[in-house]
Parts: sequence; C-alpha cells; structure tokens
Amino acid sequence: MTNRIVSATTLGLLLAVAALAAQPKANVSVTASVKPGSGSIQAVLQPGEFAVPAGLKAVNLRVQKHTILSGNASSSTTRSDKDIYCVSSAKYIPASQTELPSGNYKFAVGGGPGSTGTLVYDLVPAK
Repeated sequence: MTNRIVSATTLGLLLAVAALAAQPKANVSVTASVKPGSGSIQAVLQPGEFAVPAGLKAVNLRVQKHTILSGNASSSTTRSDKDIYCVSSAKYIPASQTELPSGNYKFAVGGGPGSTGTLVYDLVPAK
C-alpha cells in the first residue's frame, strides 16, 4: 500500500515538472562564443545547446552577433544559414525558416576568438 502511494506521488510530481517544462515562455536565450585555440588551432567554436520541448515551437527568432575577424570587429542582427543546427535531424536551419519545431539544437557564431552571439526566441504551443 505504501509503495502505491509513493509511486502515485512520484508520478504526480513527474507530470507536474513535465507540464512546467512545456509552458510557453517569452525571451528564452542561448549564447555562443569563439574561444582561443592552441597550437595550430587558432579558434574553437563554443556553441550554445538548447531544446524546444515537445508540444511547443520556437518563434520570433532574433540574433545579436559580435564578430571579431582579422582584428576588425562588427555587429549584426542578421541570421545566417549556419547559425542554428538541428541535432535531431542533423541539418542546418536556413535563415529563411522562422520557426523551430520541438527538438535539440545548437546555436553557433563564426569569427575569431572573442566573437560572441545570442539567440533569443519565444516558445509557443505547436498546435
């Protein structure tokens, strides 16, 4: 009897946590950067990993990138076709795609050491 009560309580808690994870959220962000390499490797990409939970989709994708290349710095708010990689389907997400379905992703920026980027998105029901 006690095992059944504990199991029911545990199940209830797991369902509550899952429901919270699948709630719509605004202004979710993930960051990426480029770190110095060593030896013959001049730079190492440090992508930001993120997940879009089941039942939701990411919309209103916005980027802010600060790129350093050959000593020159620049800023951009334009996505490229190589900024977001879908781990689930093993494909890059084209810049023209404005929504991300549920799945696992990586956000990366290019450039030299010191380059950074932030991807901001909203989570809404997938319907």
